[in-house]
Amino acid sequence: MGMLKEIPGRVGVFEVDGLPGFEIELAKWRAGGLKDTVQPATTTLNKKVSFFQSPANKNGQHKSFETPGKIPSHTELIINRVGLQPAQAFGNTIVKDTDILKICYASFLTVKFDKERVVAEGAGYEFPYGKGVTGQTTRSSSGIVTNGVAARGATEELLVAQPVDSDDTILAELDFPDNSWFVAYTDGGGAAVAAGTNAAVLYDLVPITLHLDGLEKRSR
Repeated sequence: MGMLKEIPGRVGVFEVDGLPGFEIELAKWRAGGLKDTVQPATTTLNKKVSFFQSPANKNGQHKSFETPGKIPSHTELIINRVGLQPAQAFGNTIVKDTDILKICYASFLTVKFDKERVVAEGAGYEFPYGKGVTGQTTRSSSGIVTNGVAARGATEELLVAQPVDSDDTILAELDFPDNSWFVAYTDGGGAAVAAGTNAAVLYDLVPITLHLDGLEKRSR
């Protein structure tokens, strides 16, 4: 679904799908959004990871906010994409492909505004970001192998674009639930795995970025 519809007879003025009566003058907006990167405290994925809560010590590469839970002041956003992006590399560390798979398949993402307005909710693998230096379809024992540029269309648009301003509070969490219903089994290497062994364990402390993308307008 396209986000913008041109208004006949009004050059440069558009309406937003799903927001009746909401008009924007495109020259005053730009492609933008919010992002925050969080690094789990432990390689054992058994706790929630909260986004947009701590801007401390991060630069523009890993965050785009200054106040916990808030977008920048004098800023409006119309969000139409939510993307989850485990790092393929950080510092001098090349992330193993198994870590990326574990993060995406062991997690559950919830994004809310003001505690009640749920914008996105679902398993981590439902929110591929669609940006990155390499594709993510070829695997090896040492990491993700380049297979073309990841498709931007991989990130599904929200059915209804979500307007956000600096009065809204962002609540975004990546939960790694206790899947105690997993039964005992034998893994691919022939090793026995006990019932209830459910917490994924990473090789590295992989930084994870949450992107909320759309249109951005600053009044100052």
